[in-house]
Amino acid sequence: MKQFTFGLAAGAAVGAIVGTILATQLSRSGSATDLPVLAVSDSTSDAPVLAVDGNADVTGSLQAALDSMADQNGDGTSELGEGGTVRLPAGKFRISHPVTVGQRVNLVGAGPGATVIELEKDGQLRFCDLGRPRECGRGGTSGDFMIQPLPGAELGHPLIYVGTVVERKFSNIYVRGDSNNGSASHGMVIEGAQNTLFENLVIAGATDTNLTIGSGAANLTFVDTTLKRVARTNLRISDDATRRAGPTRLITFYRGIFEGMHQGDNNVHITGGYDVLFDSVQFNSNEVDGRDHTIVLVENERLSRGPAGIKFRDSRFQFRLRADHSKLDWFGVHVRKSAGSEVPGVTFSGQSWFRGGDLAVGVSEGAVVRVLGELVTTGVDTQLHIDGDGEILR
Repeated sequence: MKQFTFGLAAGAAVGAIVGTILATQLSRSGSATDLPVLAVSDSTSDAPVLAVDGNADVTGSLQAALDSMADQNGDGTSELGEGGTVRLPAGKFRISHPVTVGQRVNLVGAGPGATVIELEKDGQLRFCDLGRPRECGRGGTSGDFMIQPLPGAELGHPLIYVGTVVERKFSNIYVRGDSNNGSASHGMVIEGAQNTLFENLVIAGATDTNLTIGSGAANLTFVDTTLKRVARTNLRISDDATRRAGPTRLITFYRGIFEGMHQGDNNVHITGGYDVLFDSVQFNSNEVDGRDHTIVLVENERLSRGPAGIKFRDSRFQFRLRADHSKLDWFGVHVRKSAGSEVPGVTFSGQSWFRGGDLAVGVSEGAVVRVLGELVTTGVDTQLHIDGDGEILR
């Protein structure tokens, strides 16, 4: 085992939960392993030293520190390493190019209000790439930091990209896309990740989409997720049938708040995925302007495998209109089928609560919706609406 200490007081090895993903709906297990720890800013060590004032570019130093933990032989020749922890203390860390976190490497800060990673326009935090061997991202825990654009930087890509990782845990991360006159089009994009837990995740302020889950993602659990202050869409789930990554499936959101829509897009847009569960999630579309708007839109797109088994349990859907606008067509949940695609299936169970808007649930173009629980509406014109050959089963 390698042991690195970068100047903080003793830096003893810590126990890291590498393969244990414990979630409300899914349970997966692994083992607890003592891994080496690498802390930063050590003037007495030959290891890389990272500045914490946000002025110096730490891309190379941080990548070297991460690689040193992932390098099994210590000579740069091995892709698969024994793993370890890189700790970032309180402070700001500026990154100008993508930094990749490898297998069984933990990247841990001092808390999302203390450790801040700031990205220049080409910067990004990456956890393996889609199409890489599964082992390149197996195991590890990352969290307790904030990530945001450098003041004035405009990023046309996500702040965090999660590729083919397996049995990873992400916790206590604040992904902020709109800070200090900087901007990012996407907060976090996940493709190909499997058996992974996201806990206490906050994503806010992206100019396009806060959270995107794409092809190959499977067995993902999100606990206590907050998506807010987005210009367009909070959550997008898709499944491109032309890619080799496999279907998007078994995605669970347990407890969460998705809020903050200021344009006519959808709060949540689902165009693919099998067995997606929203349990005790609150969807708030606040200060919506006068255009047509749907809180959750479920539909098929061309080249998509199509969504199926989308479930809402004990969830709430709420509209709030801006004072200077009048409402048009507002749907709580709209399920529809595109021509040439398979029929999606949506199920409501427990108690689903709708407040405001024209329609609580709309079904069209051959879609099928099952209502197994109770639909409670307040200030809604129509509870259930069927258009064309849609079907509602009760």
